[in-house]
Amino acid sequence: MKYLKLDLEGGEFIFRAREYSIDEDMRQEWCLIDLAAQIDTADDHTGMTGSRVSGKIDIRIENDESLTCSELCRLEENIDEALSGKLTEEKTISPMEPYMQFVISSLTPMDRLPMPCLQWRLYVWHEDSPTEQYFSICLAGDDLEKMSLYLKYLRGAIDESDSGLKDFLIEKL
Repeated sequence: MKYLKLDLEGGEFIFRAREYSIDEDMRQEWCLIDLAAQIDTADDHTGMTGSRVSGKIDIRIENDESLTCSELCRLEENIDEALSGKLTEEKTISPMEPYMQFVISSLTPMDRLPMPCLQWRLYVWHEDSPTEQYFSICLAGDDLEKMSLYLKYLRGAIDESDSGLKDFLIEKL
């Protein structure tokens, strides 16, 4: 299965799930997750306090059983609901494994723009426990539509050549 690669403002996001199925007997099975996010703040700028901000954030998760098939299915359903304009309130998906959390809303978090948005929160762990600290990757607009298509591709509902999806698929992490 290929990876989804999205070029985000200031970085890139790469995701792959394997062993994803929506069959009833597979819904509680674990998917293997690969995820990489790299945010580059190399464009030095002055923060609100006058301090200089620069650097790079590099997050990697490989071959991790952090989501079940049913959790990915619920994520896909909620993304599609948001994209169709039917989302009436913010929804949160908190997987069994506390590595990450998904918040789907009809407004972007920073600018509060009326646009379907997925905040993918990756929690920081300390001494074998999750903390209240997290990194958040926001997928909105076209990026959210690409994630929806990718989840459909993973479960075999569409082919990689459908809807221009192949432009966002890569072979390796």
